Amino acid sequence: MKARTAKSWKRLHRWLGVSLGLLWLAQGLTGALLVFHRELKHPAELTPGTFTALPPSRILGAARHLSGRPIDRLNASGEDARVVEARYHDAQGRKRILTLDAGTAKILDREEQDPGSPFTGSFWRWLVDLHVHILAGAVGELLVAASGVFLFASLCLGLRVAWPGAAKLPLIAKIRTWRSRPQRLYGWHRLVGMMVGPALAVVAMTGVYMAFMQGAGALFGFSDPFEARFALPDTGEARQPQWDADQAFAFALQRFPDGRLAQLQTPVERPGYYFVRLRRNCEWRSWAGRAAVLIDATSGRIVREYDPCRATWAHRLEDAVYPIHTGEASGFTGRVLVFRAGGGMVVIILLGAISWTETRTRKRQGNRTVG
Repeated sequence: MKARTAKSWKRLHRWLGVSLGLLWLAQGLTGALLVFHRELKHPAELTPGTFTALPPSRILGAARHLSGRPIDRLNASGEDARVVEARYHDAQGRKRILTLDAGTAKILDREEQDPGSPFTGSFWRWLVDLHVHILAGAVGELLVAASGVFLFASLCLGLRVAWPGAAKLPLIAKIRTWRSRPQRLYGWHRLVGMMVGPALAVVAMTGVYMAFMQGAGALFGFSDPFEARFALPDTGEARQPQWDADQAFAFALQRFPDGRLAQLQTPVERPGYYFVRLRRNCEWRSWAGRAAVLIDATSGRIVREYDPCRATWAHRLEDAVYPIHTGEASGFTGRVLVFRAGGGMVVIILLGAISWTETRTRKRQGNRTVG
């Protein structure tokens, strides 16, 4: 690489970091914490062991009794769907969540779905909102998407400038040769960046896709490809459900016998229909499977379905975006790698900021001395 080109790329890499480093720092820190947030939130309920889930109707009934409100949907967590979130709207129209043990219907937690503060008993929800929306709704998601594109560009620039060539690659880890403080700051920044940069680039671009699809969809009124498959026109016709949640779940299991409950939307949320999502063994996802069945709650007829195991390659690629972003695609090892990538981003941003600040300070002091 020519010296002038390398200098220009290094300058651009630096100023992208200076301009967006604070946002990237928040994204890296919150992303690393969220990798294992389900286990941290309910550790006892997510440990492996013998477990038999109650029927969905029993869980819905318990949640309805505890909340005093109709339940919109159930979301299941864990490899065996041991923890279930019951989502509903309270009397004031606010979105609320009851978290239940799916084996006993014992209440584990009560929280707001969109908390305005981390101190209202919904810290993890608030952290998700900060990571996904930067607390600014759909507009925030688009800003996150844009910052992710710049992060990807900065990572590519940094990796290209830092690359010493295959023959000299071992030299970047010779810590004993970093004698001065500037050398140590740059050396660690470069070494950590080389270690986590490729993984961060993948995490950044998968995050860009999800943030753009959700943010643009909310602002401009279009659904992501998965949701669009199950969109039905609102006829305004009020229909009394003739089938209960257990029957709807049984229909879904008939279509996908190896499935485990991921989500069940009731006719309260989707009038006239049950929407059941399952996680199949073929999927990379651990928490939110994409196998789905839309069932007419009046006739019991399966209206639409989606099988991720037989999907086109384009659909499989879209299904893979979330588990790649979270590391679930490679199981526990993948999640550890994503956790390390998020923590590594925090380290390289802090090292870069300290190095940049101290360099500017030395330059100012040099100019004063010359003056």
